[in-house]
Amino acid sequence: MTLGIVLVGLASSAPIAGAVEDTQPPSATGSVPPAMTKTPPVQPSVTSPVPVPQPVPPVMTKEEMQKFLAQPLIARLAIVRANRSPQVSPMWFLYEDGVLYMSTRPERAKVTHLKANPQVAVVVDVMEKPLKNKVVTLEGTAEIQTTGVKEITTKIYKKYMGEEGAASPAAQQNINTPRVILKITPKKIESLDTTH
Repeated sequence: MTLGIVLVGLASSAPIAGAVEDTQPPSATGSVPPAMTKTPPVQPSVTSPVPVPQPVPPVMTKEEMQKFLAQPLIARLAIVRANRSPQVSPMWFLYEDGVLYMSTRPERAKVTHLKANPQVAVVVDVMEKPLKNKVVTLEGTAEIQTTGVKEITTKIYKKYMGEEGAASPAAQQNINTPRVILKITPKKIESLDTTH
């Protein structure tokens, strides 16, 4: 009888197959030992990047801009069609006293569009070599002018073709063809010169 009790006692103290055996028993107070507590992961600190000051774009002086626009360069005239889509046209131009003049024929689509919406933008630019650019942009309104047309058109042709070229039969034929002047009054002018 005594042996049977001993055997039962020994069997009850053995671990049960398949049970998870704790490596550390609870403390006498019933709290979980320090080794079994879970420490929350440390979150990495996020610091805002220090803003890097941007260099001020180099601009032209008023005299430099006038000299630049006096060259026989192509201007790109941007207008808005009736369906609200953009239209860009390469144009000869004359810049005098802060106003831009262009000569065109009255039947051109751009004239029709400008009658409905006179808001325009113009860019004149040249790249001397990569990253060495001169740019002037204008935003304003265009007025269709029917007076002084031949005089202004002749000035434009002399700018691009010289005195002799403007007096040639081909140039004179264009100058004397019925035309209108687009008088563009800028509300905003910006320039950029990275050639220095």
